[in-house]
Amino acid sequence: MKKEQFESAQKNIQKQIMQSVIQQIPTLDSIMQVDKMSPEDQVFYEAYKKYGNRNHTWQDFKAMFNGDIANMQATIKHWKTWDEINHIFSELHKQSDIVRTLMIKYDIKEFGKSDYQQYKNKFPDLIQAQEKFNTLYRMAHVNYSTFDPEVSKIEKQFEKEKAAIAPENESKKLDLLARYIHKMSTITDLRNADFVVGERMEIYRDIILSNPQILNMALSFDSLTNTEKTKFATMILNASGREFGTSGNVVSGNENFYNPFNKTITLDPDRSSDEFPLFEFLRLLAHEDSHRIDHQNPNMGMLGSQIMLWQDENYLEQNKVSVNGYDIYRNQPTELASNYLDIPVAIGLDMTTDQIYLQKNQER
Repeated sequence: MKKEQFESAQKNIQKQIMQSVIQQIPTLDSIMQVDKMSPEDQVFYEAYKKYGNRNHTWQDFKAMFNGDIANMQATIKHWKTWDEINHIFSELHKQSDIVRTLMIKYDIKEFGKSDYQQYKNKFPDLIQAQEKFNTLYRMAHVNYSTFDPEVSKIEKQFEKEKAAIAPENESKKLDLLARYIHKMSTITDLRNADFVVGERMEIYRDIILSNPQILNMALSFDSLTNTEKTKFATMILNASGREFGTSGNVVSGNENFYNPFNKTITLDPDRSSDEFPLFEFLRLLAHEDSHRIDHQNPNMGMLGSQIMLWQDENYLEQNKVSVNGYDIYRNQPTELASNYLDIPVAIGLDMTTDQIYLQKNQER
């Protein structure tokens, strides 16, 4: 997506989010114009919300079944809903952390099938934890996969050119990666981005409104200490993890980033001292949580697993922001996704809390 198209689309989704909050109508259905769908399309749309990959539009979902409702309904009887899948993924990620902690405790670098007998009597807790992980892993699978031949073509071209570069030539490898990040950014499919924005906004809103402690912290955010702001973020992100099939810790720091290796989101509470403190904090939270979802459960994100497999291996840190004049950091697929949704989601949440704050004051 070109820069002008990206900015125009983002402004449009911001406007739609604001209108839905002001009118107090369901955000996602408003964005997707459900009221204008035919009865047949609404059937596919509702099924898509329960079963469809988020890098795949509901129209793509309908096309998978050639518009045949009976065929679709007969097929999805054998599928898990996203609620079921995400619960399994959430437990799987937690169990992975338990296994990793035990391996560190016993100073074990690798652990495969051949090690079971060796460790069975020596480390029974590790074997038990690994077996539970294996059970969850067998259960954790999405209903279908999407495939983009253009993405595959770029991946193969990149690997071919990369193999021809001497291992010690870091500069040339960086130039090559910059070119291919640019290529990947031009074909990154954000057709379903607005759906993802609406869905995230509604889920975060429900998390905030359904928990009195979180809501009170949102309403009194300006007076929270940095420790309380970190707790506020932790509560929201723990609930988000259950909804989106992810796990991980939240810590405070001097930067804002997600570390996929230890599954930790770092947020800088001091960044919330700007003119719009709650908005800015929620924007950062939504941005980093989007990275966590893309890495841990990519088919619940707007990118999908195919691009994220490439992105995981080919990501550049922010300190390498520009190569040959091209801003590779902000145009990496996962950054495009997070940058697209963070502002509109935060606007919707901030406006929602403002409405509640004003309502509470009027009732006094």
